[in-house]
Amino acid sequence: MGKKLVNVIGLWLIVKGVLNLILSFSVGNVISLIFGVAVMCMFNMKVPYINYIVAVILIVIVCKNLLYNISHGQILYLIEGVLDAVCAYLLCVNRDVKEYLTK
Repeated sequence: MGKKLVNVIGLWLIVKGVLNLILSFSVGNVISLIFGVAVMCMFNMKVPYINYIVAVILIVIVCKNLLYNISHGQILYLIEGVLDAVCAYLLCVNRDVKEYLTK
């Protein structure tokens, strides 16, 4: 189950990067896509503590954009933030994810 969750989270990061590129082409969105691909590779290589590193990055991005997205009614980006927060939670708390990444 841990491997499936990790792959779903990695896939989400890649899909998010692609969708953001479609909605608005920018260097930041290209970096986001590269980040998603790199995270997916590191998950499969079982890099130590990668789950915590990615979780912190996701939460920082959510916190950075939260007020702007609320004040400007960016519903799509608010949903993206919620999904990122759920992914960060799973990466830190889910027993199966931790077990998969430490074996």
